[in-house]
Parts: sequence; structure tokens; C-alpha cells
Amino acid sequence: MSPEQAERAIAALHARYVEVIDEGRLEEWPDLFVEAGRYEITTRDNLANNYPIGVVYCDTRAMMVDRVTAARRILVYEPHSYRHVGGYLTVAPDGAARWRASAHFHAFRTMQSGDFRPFACGVFRDVVTFASGTPLFESRQVVLDSANIDTGLVIPL
Repeated sequence: MSPEQAERAIAALHARYVEVIDEGRLEEWPDLFVEAGRYEITTRDNLANNYPIGVVYCDTRAMMVDRVTAARRILVYEPHSYRHVGGYLTVAPDGAARWRASAHFHAFRTMQSGDFRPFACGVFRDVVTFASGTPLFESRQVVLDSANIDTGLVIPL
């Protein structure tokens, strides 16, 4: 696969990811990862200080399914949705069928009342592999610029 083909496929994976989250189709979210995929939300400060614990951590697709199940059936939170705005995708090879990618993002949150505001900004740091020609996340590390989060993170970013 050429670097240009990989970049287009990874850009499409990024677009599908934010569409799944922003449109509330959370049940599809784990399918964007390999079975042993890792999803983590941390902060720039945590990384700078080598703090091992982030805000959210899932180290398998099954944990992601559990997180979606909890959000749908167990957790009590004010209904809301996100709208991601992103850009500056960079892609670099990291082995035979493996690529590293990063993209900056802003996420706006809209509450059920219609109130909306900026919620989070940062960078997605990804390792992407191609399984049967389809790009999937091996890992997605969401690095937030600020540790100030005004509510619990129920929905993935």
C-alpha cells in the first residue's frame, strides 16, 4: 500500500470514528478497533509528568463494548452529544501494515437543553493496522490539552 493510499484510508477511518461518536451510534465504536485494541483518554500534563493513569482506559474491544453498555443502560448522566472539528492529519509508516497517525481536534458538546459550548481539544495519537485491507485502530490515545473537564466522560471523545 502506498503512503497516499494509507493516508486516504486512515482519513476515512478518522471520519467514520467521529461520525459514529457524533451521531450517537456508540455500538459501532468498538468495531473500529482490533480485538486487542487500546483506547485511552489522558492529558498533556499526565504525559509530560509520566503519570500512568489517564481519564479513561480500555485495553480490549470487549472493554469498549462494556463501556457502551454502561453508558446506555447503567450510568446516569445528562443526555448530550458531541460535534468534532478536526484537521492536520499526519500519517507515517510504522512497519509492514502498520501506520502512526495524529490529528488535532476540538469537540463541542450540546446538551439536551440546546446549550452548547467547547468541551475538549487536543490530539488523537493513533496506531492503525490494516486487517484484510481495512484500517482499524490498534490504539487511540486521546491527549487533552487541558485537565479541566466539567463533567464525567461518558461518551468516548
